[in-house]
Amino acid sequence: MKLPIVETLAARALDVCLAPTNNISLSASTYYEAYRPQIHYSPSSGFMNDPNGLVYNPASELWHLSYQYNPYAPKAANQHWGHAVSSDLIHWQNAQPAIVPPNENLTVLSGSSVIDENNTSGLFNDSTAPSDRFVAFYTELDQRDPSTLYQRQKGAYSVDGGYSYTIIDEPVIDINQTEFRDPKVFRHNDEWVMSVVLASQYKVVWYTSTNLLEWTYRNSFTGGYPAYQYECPDLLQVPVVEDGQQVDTKWLLILSIQPGAPKGGSTAQYFIGDLDDDYNFTPDDSLTRFLSFGLDDYATVSFGNAPQDHAPTIIGWAQNWAYVADTPTGDYRSSMTIPRELSIVRTGPTDQYEGYYLKQHPVDLSPIAGEVLENSTEVTKEGSIALNGDAFDLQFTFNGSAKGLYDSNEKPFAEVQILNEDESSVVKIHIDYSIHTIYVNRGNSGWEVDTFVNYAGDTFKPPSDGIVEFRALLDRSLLEIFAQDGLYYAANVFYMQNANGEEDTPAKIKYTTSESVNATQVAVQALNSVWNVPEC
Repeated sequence: MKLPIVETLAARALDVCLAPTNNISLSASTYYEAYRPQIHYSPSSGFMNDPNGLVYNPASELWHLSYQYNPYAPKAANQHWGHAVSSDLIHWQNAQPAIVPPNENLTVLSGSSVIDENNTSGLFNDSTAPSDRFVAFYTELDQRDPSTLYQRQKGAYSVDGGYSYTIIDEPVIDINQTEFRDPKVFRHNDEWVMSVVLASQYKVVWYTSTNLLEWTYRNSFTGGYPAYQYECPDLLQVPVVEDGQQVDTKWLLILSIQPGAPKGGSTAQYFIGDLDDDYNFTPDDSLTRFLSFGLDDYATVSFGNAPQDHAPTIIGWAQNWAYVADTPTGDYRSSMTIPRELSIVRTGPTDQYEGYYLKQHPVDLSPIAGEVLENSTEVTKEGSIALNGDAFDLQFTFNGSAKGLYDSNEKPFAEVQILNEDESSVVKIHIDYSIHTIYVNRGNSGWEVDTFVNYAGDTFKPPSDGIVEFRALLDRSLLEIFAQDGLYYAANVFYMQNANGEEDTPAKIKYTTSESVNATQVAVQALNSVWNVPEC
């Protein structure tokens, strides 16, 4: 399948300028550091983790991204809600924190935002435009009594369209629980619905409300991979697509888990199923599926209130709790994944099983499309492309013969290597036809610590035509892969170093194949930095 190179578009709806995410002024190098992703969102300084408060405002046509944020240091503490907005989910305008802890004893943990246009809460009057009536929900941890550390769900409201919030005094839900967090609120059946986890019971709980302030327990779900705790639940409807057309809708439940993910640290799993009027969620099967076969996609949740003609869209934290505290990024940690659009298809990981699976594709990147560095459909077995630009969109198609498992004569493969200039650091994307596996190996990528796992892969259904294709977004220290038309997604960070141990970045691509495999399409396009804008 030919993957077209996108056309360059210069138009931008939001007049973006560089601004700090806290009260620390930007330095000359801020947003241009060696490891700083250039097309993925990151705060100017401080520590960022879970995405929060994701909502689209149709009046301003802006997407709001809040996130767990320590504005004072690049480590997890002093949790605020950082804030940025975008008109295209690519260019982000930084704002000051939207929710600030009222005092040093009360934390503002993860949660979500909705727009209460009809004032169901009664929190607004006519002086606030309906589109500016934001209501946020988050988990408050009261640290005054170390013997309890109860977690309860709090509310806050905004009269300026989500840029600042007033915290409501009393919790909206308090069940005297120490592991009860991450409320995600959405609208369904003319009522408000909250998904929230009992983290150490592996349970998602659903509450409903007519006014956003008084909540009634409805149902719960337990299932999935039993790591230490569940976090950041999200329940949303996603279209089922067949031959490019929507044929149905299914419910998607996303649950993050940490620590103890199968490949170490943290990850996110998902379930596809049905939801009845009593909020009983029933998965279509008992299999556990993961959003990413990589190591760096966590706390992934969706943007609420999206336009009807816009695909459901998620974004995750592109890091892993197993090693984020050690990553060598200086005054900031860390970045988000690219926003991904979702659909569901009926397929199977083997020839003998079929079910519903998620497809993920990056949002439209045409606004930042740059120079085409390579676009070939010639049949080749190896090649090299020099990288010149801020970030890159890679598209490869390979055609091979999937021989028997562990074939003794040949192990058909294709491999793409991402290297720095002196080739002392390398990240490998490897396709092994004989065992139907695609994997990323960052074992010789430069910086490492003991918990920085080298290998991350997944198996795929052997293609009858021998074609395996993937698209990859390469952004200095972050690699995202969308294989087999988005059926297999991975996010992995890496931090290249040259032979002298100094910070370095990708400079070239090399690819090679075995005897029975050919590259039939190789396309590389530069992507322009979203941070190359004037300072505010």
